[in-house]
Amino acid sequence: MGFFDRFKQKPTMGIQGQPLEVVSGPGDYDAERNSARIEQLRESIKQFEDNGHGDHPRVAEHKTELAKHLKIRELFHSEEEA
Repeated sequence: MGFFDRFKQKPTMGIQGQPLEVVSGPGDYDAERNSARIEQLRESIKQFEDNGHGDHPRVAEHKTELAKHLKIRELFHSEEEA
């Protein structure tokens, strides 16, 4: 059984992850990034529509992503949509 012994976890191979407070929940930075991305998407959609390209495929992609980011804001950042 020496072959399978090579794959057993050795005591020195303990892998440690990030502390729980680092990965548990969004912080201010995440809220700022989310708000900035929402504004970028709104501006992009507005530019497409102002240029007469409201039916462009990217507009649908941006609207979908905007809806996702608004839902993230609602769930994690407790902000009302402006």
